[in-house]
Amino acid sequence: MKTSVKLTLAKTENKEKLKRICLRLTIDREYRLTALNYAVLPENWDKKAEKILKGKDETASVVKTAQSMIDKKKVEMEDLIVHLERTGELEGMSPMDLIERFTGKKSKLDFQGFTNVLMIRLQETNHFGNYTIYKSCLSFVNTQVKDKSLPFESITYKWLVEVETAFIKAGNSYTTLSIYLRTLRAIFNLAIKEKLVHKDNYPFDLYTIKSGKAKHRAIDKISMELIESVCCIDKKEELSRKVFLLMFYLRGINFWDLCLLTPENITEGRINYTRAKTHKDYSVNTSAKALDILAPFVKDKDFGEYLFPFVTRTDGMEIRKDIENARHTFNKWLKFVGTGLEIKTKLTGYVSRHSYATIAKKAGLSMAVISESLGHAELKTTQIYMDSFESVVLDEANKLITG
Repeated sequence: MKTSVKLTLAKTENKEKLKRICLRLTIDREYRLTALNYAVLPENWDKKAEKILKGKDETASVVKTAQSMIDKKKVEMEDLIVHLERTGELEGMSPMDLIERFTGKKSKLDFQGFTNVLMIRLQETNHFGNYTIYKSCLSFVNTQVKDKSLPFESITYKWLVEVETAFIKAGNSYTTLSIYLRTLRAIFNLAIKEKLVHKDNYPFDLYTIKSGKAKHRAIDKISMELIESVCCIDKKEELSRKVFLLMFYLRGINFWDLCLLTPENITEGRINYTRAKTHKDYSVNTSAKALDILAPFVKDKDFGEYLFPFVTRTDGMEIRKDIENARHTFNKWLKFVGTGLEIKTKLTGYVSRHSYATIAKKAGLSMAVISESLGHAELKTTQIYMDSFESVVLDEANKLITG
């Protein structure tokens, strides 16, 4: 078993901008953090040397004492690993098992506590999309239990039915509920793997997550051509209009992925990028229409510089915030574009993707091709898109038949 112990900083910070110093324990590429009783400002930490740097408000002796204590903790952990290797106890241990042995505390995380642990891991590995999904699920669960602790053993078939009943009765949709519950199910499965709850307590063998049909949020080709034909006077509206069209031209590219495009992504008339959500590589041919929109954004851009003015920061979490803020602003100004053109459907980035799928379906493309174009990991995700399309087709057919 390959093991390593490092001193590092936690990803999150407190109100004073301090970050806890942690022991990062890795066993065969799986790692966990355990916090020590020291915190520093990020600028007062030497990551490479694993050393505390003297700040303006600390004396050299205080820094020396703190460094000595955290070094001692690291050595103690390393000594424990050596001891467990000699006795054969280390075999089969997880990082969490070893941390519990080191601290002498047997953790019994509830749903909220374990979800927070998972969110820290996602931050550490820059999986900010899943981080956002887990955060939303945590907020949903806290609302259901009124911020009280929710042990995994309390997530039963009966509890899930009660949550479903209350959520739908409040006027919410099954589509929204299914997103929360699928995430909850994923977290429960991880808790079983980490032995926080026994598999006999798994409630989803009995409870079935219901999926509602997605609302039809697409526009037809005529409306798309209308958006193409105008030029907005307001600069923000015009930027939103161009980005909306570009998402459509680039096979329904996700807004997040569009925000991260740089000059390096454009090669020989193609956009080559890795989708942030699925980590799958895509190569999209750029049409003349797409190139016309891209040209002013590519001009005078250095390699590594984002094409669009949406991301201004470099830290992973800050990038996520930039994109979420940009998405909100983008959809806000796009709404004015649609209103001005008297398009009944409220325009959003999602509408651009959905419209690409719908128009592609009408053009005769297979579900598999559309799914690949949109970058869906599973065909059933595309089917949710297309279910509403099928309803529209049936409505039109019925109108022709019945007059």
